[in-house]
Amino acid sequence: MFRLSPWLRIGLAGGIDDGLTTDYGEFLPTVQEKIDLAGFFREFLDAQEGKQAVEVSWQGRRTTVRNEIRATLLPQFRATRIVNAHHAAVWDLLTDTSRWHEWGPSVRAVKCGDRRIQAGSSGRVLTLAGFWVPFEVTAYVPERYWSWSIHGIPATGHEVLPVGKHVCRLTLLVPFFAAPYVAVCRIAVNRIARIAEDQTRCEPA
Repeated sequence: MFRLSPWLRIGLAGGIDDGLTTDYGEFLPTVQEKIDLAGFFREFLDAQEGKQAVEVSWQGRRTTVRNEIRATLLPQFRATRIVNAHHAAVWDLLTDTSRWHEWGPSVRAVKCGDRRIQAGSSGRVLTLAGFWVPFEVTAYVPERYWSWSIHGIPATGHEVLPVGKHVCRLTLLVPFFAAPYVAVCRIAVNRIARIAEDQTRCEPA
């Protein structure tokens, strides 16, 4: 199995009333997504040839996929929120490693060669427990989605989709085996929304 979700997700359904939804609903691919998926697999297998990472097309975009990351057509938990800010502002918060500590409850500091992560970026994160753990970006779609692994274990996915001129939908995805971490992600999406919306209000009209 390959890292393809944010577009293919399986789970249960539920929500809360604070503008944030933890959605475990079943999302079936459309006909076009099935066509894209078939092409994705063909290109991935053709390009693989023992490489550690390959770049493939997915819905008209290029993305890098690590061969050793296999966990994604499995159940995932999602923390989702509508944010009243431009999607580019939210994407900047998601990818700027110097700001992760502002919204990530489990992050105290980050060391990374790239201030703004991109395909293949790697570094270390200082956790609340006081120790450093290595990370690597395992999938990256510019201005849309990125996911990472920590100590080689699949971790969260981060997705932002524009739904209006200055409105977007932010989603953090958690692997099924780390289900309790969705509570942390619920805090994170609220923090990101607050920061992005405050920045938007401070911008000149």
